[in-house]
Amino acid sequence: MRPLFAGHKDRDGLGPLVRALDDALISGIRFDVLSGEPPAADNPLMRIAGRPNVIVTPHVAWASDEAQRSLADQLMGNIERFVRGEPANLAV
Repeated sequence: MRPLFAGHKDRDGLGPLVRALDDALISGIRFDVLSGEPPAADNPLMRIAGRPNVIVTPHVAWASDEAQRSLADQLMGNIERFVRGEPANLAV
């Protein structure tokens, strides 16, 4: 099993993550939220964004069909709880 890269992109920068990918220390990366959107041209992720093991999306992971269904189900469940006088499900 390959080690997990765990770093904070704003504190550590993206350089170590890109190097870990280049050195095959990790098998892939996925980003949905970047520190600046749209990303700057010199953002290290833009250099590798076209690789098959790199996924960079424009802050839209919440918009999948599954996520939308889950959100609607949670909303309806909370409305039903409210009508019954029960506390809302506020789990994040």
